[in-house]
Order: sequence, then C-alpha cells, then structure tokens
Amino acid sequence: MKYYLHIVEIMEKELTVRGNAPLYSFLDIQDCLQICYRRLQELRVLVVKHGFENTAEECRFFKEIKPKVFGKLIFFSKLLEFEMQKPEHSQKALHKYVFKNIGSLRHIFIEYKEFHQYLLCRRKDRDREYFCRPGRPYVTGSLSLPYCSDPVFSTPQDYLLAKFTAHTSLIEYLSQQYIQSSCAAVQKSLLKWTGQKVDLVELVYALQASGLINNGNVGIKDLATALEQLFNVEMGDYYRIFLEIRMRKSNQSKLLDFLKTSLHNRIIEVDG
Repeated sequence: MKYYLHIVEIMEKELTVRGNAPLYSFLDIQDCLQICYRRLQELRVLVVKHGFENTAEECRFFKEIKPKVFGKLIFFSKLLEFEMQKPEHSQKALHKYVFKNIGSLRHIFIEYKEFHQYLLCRRKDRDREYFCRPGRPYVTGSLSLPYCSDPVFSTPQDYLLAKFTAHTSLIEYLSQQYIQSSCAAVQKSLLKWTGQKVDLVELVYALQASGLINNGNVGIKDLATALEQLFNVEMGDYYRIFLEIRMRKSNQSKLLDFLKTSLHNRIIEVDG
C-alpha cells in the first residue's frame, strides 16, 4: 500500500507548486491535468506489478486512494472545459453561467443519492460489491476512458466516487472564486472621503485614543486600514501626518472641533 500512498503524496505536492494561486490560470489547469494523468497511469502500473495482499486492501485502494488522483483529473478536466466556455465580456452572463454549472454539478448527488448516502454514512457493508474488481471490463455507459473500463484498474463504483470528489471540489471552487468574490465586490463601501487626508488621520488617532473601539484594544494600523476601506481612500504615511498634527502651533484637534460645531449647529437647526 505504501507504493500507492507515495504516488498520492507526490501528486499533491506537485499540484501545490503548480496551482498555489487562489484562481487557476489556463496554463495552471493544463499543467495540473498532465500531473494527474501521469500519476494515475503510474498507479495502474503499480497495481499490475504489486496487486493487493487481500480484499480489504483492494477495497481501500479503490475507495480511498485511486479516487483522490482520478478525482483531481476529473476536477481539472471539467475546470478546463468551464474556462474555455465561460463568457468573457459580461458579468451578468458569467454569473448565470456559473450558477448553471454548479446546478449541473450538484445533479449527480441527486441522481446517485443512495450511493452518496452510503458514503456519507461511512458504511462498509457493501464495499466488496462497490470497490472490488469484477474480473471483467466494467461498462460505464458512454464513457470509454481506459482507466474507467479497464478490468485491472476499475471497479463498479470507483469512477462515481471520483466524480463525487471532483464535483464537490469544483462546486466549492466556483462558489469561492466567482460567487463569493462577486458578492464581496457588490458589498464594497460606496462611501468616499472628500475631506483632507490629514483630517482622517486625526480621526483615526482620536478614535484609538478614546478607547471606544474593542475596549481600547485596537492599533492605529488596524483602524487606519478599516477607515481606508470604508471611505475608499489611501491615507499614505499616517504616522508622518500625525507628526505634523502634533507640530501645529494651535488647534491640534481641528477636525474634532469642526465636528463638534457641526453637530451643535445641526441640533439647533432640527430644534428650530
């Protein structure tokens, strides 16, 4: 079994190096496909050469090991297809395309609900039926890939398990990269700071000094970053700007005094 586990470890390390960015590039996907295909072929060679010591080991291989490699191959194959066909010039069309693909990917869990429940419940009573080789080519419908119908390297359900693995990963990937990121972009603050940056820096230091945020357990940097995101502005070197505020000969709390006066005038205005 150690031979097979070693192949999986190598593949995972290679995929980490090739696809370490949050969003796979087209070139990343092609490289990862080659890695998965090569490692899957190596697994077959090892199965032919070493075989298994017993039925339990055979079941473990086709239930836990091969689907990891085969599932990655299916994942990148489907991702390549997705990237080749996705709309490029319309966010609305892209959003619709992503949801359509996720819906299609989820359908397999409904179509094969009984087998999916078997796996979720971590049952083992039918493992011999599902994950032992039948000794003859296993027919997989229209699929003609050799590692799906090869009697030496396939069982009745290892392909379906690999698809479950691939579809789960792909649904998560598409949701994170296209739906959640899109929602985050929509939720971006529409506020914009139109005053002077020195005034905003004064506000940052005043809030930090007041102890009103996180019971006083917040740093200048964290506060500055939060207000920059809220008001869509870059303050620049706020430490230097605060030094300039300290060096003022008079009215070091210029913004706070202005805010106090503004609030006082608004109260008078509202009260009539």
